[in-house]
Amino acid sequence: CEKVFSNSGEKTRAGANIYAYKYERIFQQSQNTSGIRIGLPRCLNMYEDYPFWQTLFSKAGFEVVLSDDSDYRRYEADARMVMSDNICFPAKVVHSHITDLVEKKVERIFFPFVVHSRRNGGQNSYNCPIVTGYTEVIRNVQKTGIPLDSPTMSMKDKPLFRKQCSRYLATIGVSASLAEKAFQAAEDAMNEYNQDIAAKAGEILEDSRRNSRLTILLVGRPYHSDPLIQHSVAEMIASMGVNVISEDIVRHNEGKLLKHVNFVSQWTYTNRILQAARWCAAQGDDVQFVQMTSFGCGPDAFLTDAVRDILMEGGKSLTLLKLDDINNVGSMKLRVRSLI
Repeated sequence: CEKVFSNSGEKTRAGANIYAYKYERIFQQSQNTSGIRIGLPRCLNMYEDYPFWQTLFSKAGFEVVLSDDSDYRRYEADARMVMSDNICFPAKVVHSHITDLVEKKVERIFFPFVVHSRRNGGQNSYNCPIVTGYTEVIRNVQKTGIPLDSPTMSMKDKPLFRKQCSRYLATIGVSASLAEKAFQAAEDAMNEYNQDIAAKAGEILEDSRRNSRLTILLVGRPYHSDPLIQHSVAEMIASMGVNVISEDIVRHNEGKLLKHVNFVSQWTYTNRILQAARWCAAQGDDVQFVQMTSFGCGPDAFLTDAVRDILMEGGKSLTLLKLDDINNVGSMKLRVRSLI
């Protein structure tokens, strides 16, 4: 029992945790409190694209309202709306975020149908079908009485994406010239966020090497930054005196093709995880790899094999943590502790 015995010592200093920084950084709010109140749910692809959407709407003259942090009791209150029990937990919590926005009395809810994310190498850049189309589930089972806007978007083609954003903004009264300015500001905000989070991961890695500390590269989907979805795994690892970085460390490598991988690299987030695995395999033993995956994730069913092969080539092993709506941190803590 850790209340009686611990092998970490009394003077162990908690490690740096990029996920805490990332969570605070991505959801920075603007001070614009005028115009139509547009609600953005804190779920799924918003953990990747929120800086873009928040800036786009703010610069176009709207007030952006973000749903509150994920909460287990609120999730349970709306669990009856979940249409399939074997769907991933990140999808299940969406309903509670929509309910939260309704209670905040927003005038519209924006939850886009994003088929392709930005290209980051590989043959294509699909989002998984859940991330892409969960709006349709919301529309059919959760009657909000508030317009639910889910325009189809494809981010991999920038001119097309600009046109799609302009076309959508026109439907809510935004001129073409203002839409263009808002789009460019949103792109700048997104690029700034990507560079910032990659730089932060680099700083933590440098701190590890300067102080001879172990670094855990904890990878997952963008929505695994949600403390509820990941059950605060990153915080738990950092409490063991280990520095924690994310797959954002390889954002500067995005655009490079993934070669010699037994995997059809057509999913945008899995491509990043594969690039992170290849980067980790090339590092020394002071950097180890831990992957988070949610039960019910189809792409991860075959991604984990490809990641394991890449790590084995570098003489490393894969530590896999399977996350669900059931909080089972004890077994995950044992696995991480064994790795350390």
